[in-house]
Amino acid sequence: MTKRSAGDRRGLSGPHRLGRVFSVRRETWRLDQDPSRERPEVTVLASRRSAAEAADLARAAAAVFERRGFHKATGSWWGVAAGRFHRFRVVGPTRRAGLVAAGLGVLAAAVLIGRRRQARRSAPPGVKTGLGAASQGATQTAPHKGAASASEPRQGADILEA
Repeated sequence: MTKRSAGDRRGLSGPHRLGRVFSVRRETWRLDQDPSRERPEVTVLASRRSAAEAADLARAAAAVFERRGFHKATGSWWGVAAGRFHRFRVVGPTRRAGLVAAGLGVLAAAVLIGRRRQARRSAPPGVKTGLGAASQGATQTAPHKGAASASEPRQGADILEA
């Protein structure tokens, strides 16, 4: 039997556990380009790392370059070689996923409200529609001519027609 750590026994060692949601990106520009006007070439060096692991990897990637440093304003390591500038960024989870989910929820609510209003406009007079109709015991369709109501027993000719 192999010895397991306490984290393994509790199920905390998977790639999504313990904050392993960080990645390291390398953003590269030519030295004559303006990074605020032109998008960099982006390469993901690693993903599903803890913050400490990602920071160590970014620092090690920048250490390969002769001219290198740390930019405090962006919190990223950088290196320059062969007329190209490389920035190594540690990127955490974004709020984009939450915003997309919220946007889809609002869209779904708008569609449901629109369908409910459309059903109310197209329903014949006296017929209740929507969620409240079923709970109030209202019928949603009118019986056709000559049909027996549900409370009356069906008799001879009615049974043969059905």
